[in-house]
Amino acid sequence: MTLPRIPAPRKNGSSVKSGLAAGLITASMLSRFTASLLYGIVPRDSVTFVGVPLVLVAVSFAALNLPTLRASRIQPMTALRSE
Repeated sequence: MTLPRIPAPRKNGSSVKSGLAAGLITASMLSRFTASLLYGIVPRDSVTFVGVPLVLVAVSFAALNLPTLRASRIQPMTALRSE
């Protein structure tokens, strides 16, 4: 049994990309205001600015694909009969 192509990342991936871009821009602008609150930490830490978006992209990819994969394994008539 072959699984169908998944259109969800293409459709919803644009909202993830735009949210990621807006978040990175906002975080970089607000980092100089939060510099006075941080003790012993650089406000624009490169590991944080790369690591957090990677984790968020991985979580959003799983949130977009796992329900789609699960739904594609069920036969449509079986799902309609159980309703």
